[in-house]
Amino acid sequence: MYYFIYNFCFMTNKGNNKAYSEIEKQLLEQINLVEELSKKLAISEQYSKELAKTLTETEKKAEESDKLKTAFLANLSHEIRTPLNAILGF
Repeated sequence: MYYFIYNFCFMTNKGNNKAYSEIEKQLLEQINLVEELSKKLAISEQYSKELAKTLTETEKKAEESDKLKTAFLANLSHEIRTPLNAILGF
């Protein structure tokens, strides 16, 4: 958290510190904006981590599914060719 502190005051001809109040107001708005953006950044980072984790899990499942499909097709091909060899006499 960052704080900007300016230790000066502009006195107007009536003796009030209107300019100082305006500077303080602007600084507080900037501080609030920085805090709000920091919170949103933290939320975005957390969301990004969750998406990366989900993507990794999905990739692993896709790879496993591809391996199972390949094994199934290889086994099926063998099971079909073996009886055909006997029938066709290859």
